[in-house]
Amino acid sequence: MSEESFNEKESLGIVLCIFPHLNEFLILDLRDEMPGRPCSWVQMVEDLFPESFYEKIEKGFSDILRNTQHPLLNMMELPNSIGALIQKEGLEAILTKVNGEYSEAGVSQIAILLCNTSLFEKHEQQFSDVVKRLAGQEVESAILEHASQEMARLAKLEELEVGKFSKEHRIQAIWGREEEFITLWENPA
Repeated sequence: MSEESFNEKESLGIVLCIFPHLNEFLILDLRDEMPGRPCSWVQMVEDLFPESFYEKIEKGFSDILRNTQHPLLNMMELPNSIGALIQKEGLEAILTKVNGEYSEAGVSQIAILLCNTSLFEKHEQQFSDVVKRLAGQEVESAILEHASQEMARLAKLEELEVGKFSKEHRIQAIWGREEEFITLWENPA
C-alpha cells in the first residue's frame, strides 16, 4: 500500500476483508449517511449466494457462450468474460446484503482487502492499525475494536486452514492417488 492512505482520498464506503480459505468474511460499512452505520460484522458466504445467484451465473455463462457475432474471438475471451461476470454478480450479491432494506443506498468506494498469509505475522495492535487506517478517525472506537478483533480471529482461522490445506497437498504430492495415474503397460503375470 502506498504511503497515501485511503483517508486522504475520497472516503471509503465499504471494506470487504476476504479470507480465501474461510466461509466467512469481515465487512466494514463506513457510510455514515445510513441509519445504523458505520458498523462492522462477519458475514457467512453461503448467505450471500442463494440458488438464484448460481442461476444468474449459469444464464450469463450461457449468454456469453452462445454469442455468435464473433465466435472465435468470443472463445478466446471466454475466461475474461466469465471472470467479469462472476465479479459483477458477486459484488452485486454482496451489496444487496450490505444495503439490506436500503437498496437505493449509494456507495462512493468499495475496497476489497484480500487477507492472505502475509497478514498472519501481525499482532493484535497491527490489526487495529490496519482497521483504523481503512476506517479513518471519525469511526467510534467500539466499532474499530470489534472489527480489529474479528480480523485477528479470522486471520488465525485462515492460517489454520492454509496449514491444513498445505499439509494435505504435501501428502498427496508424496503418496498420490491411484486414480491420478494411468498404466501404459502392465505385465500380465
